[in-house]
Amino acid sequence: MQGFDPSTPPTSDLDVEPNPLPNIPHELIIDILTRVPMKSLVKFSQKSFAESSLVHFLAQVGNNAHPLIVDCKINGTEPVPVFNNKTIMHAGQDTYFPVWSEGPYKCSAIWKRHYASFEGYNGYRDGGQTYIIWRINKRGLFLGWDYYGKFKLKKTWKLRKH
Repeated sequence: MQGFDPSTPPTSDLDVEPNPLPNIPHELIIDILTRVPMKSLVKFSQKSFAESSLVHFLAQVGNNAHPLIVDCKINGTEPVPVFNNKTIMHAGQDTYFPVWSEGPYKCSAIWKRHYASFEGYNGYRDGGQTYIIWRINKRGLFLGWDYYGKFKLKKTWKLRKH
């Protein structure tokens, strides 16, 4: 009987384990798993996590010192595991979270003296999409489902009253 040799390539497809999370790149999975509290992860099976969409926020607010603050809640009340507190991003930064439930995910964004309220994820609008991408810039919040496709302006900034 021969022992296992890790340097030997597999002899057939049966020797290779299938990727259990085909929709989400492994780098994102590792980052999510390190940022999400274990009690939140226990709620979801590997199958539901593998099939979930990923909501991705890109801060494209220009090179200035003003941070972009994004906060999301499931059904408007339950904190999203990655967003236990408001997430602060600077120009060029990004953040994301997997969709844990059908939601909707009620979100808000604040930048300088501006704010916008929006649905970061809506099962009716976004269901079946692998990525829900929000590009946030000085004009407003743009939604797309493909990093290289077109983005549509969904929300413009409103002026906050002090």
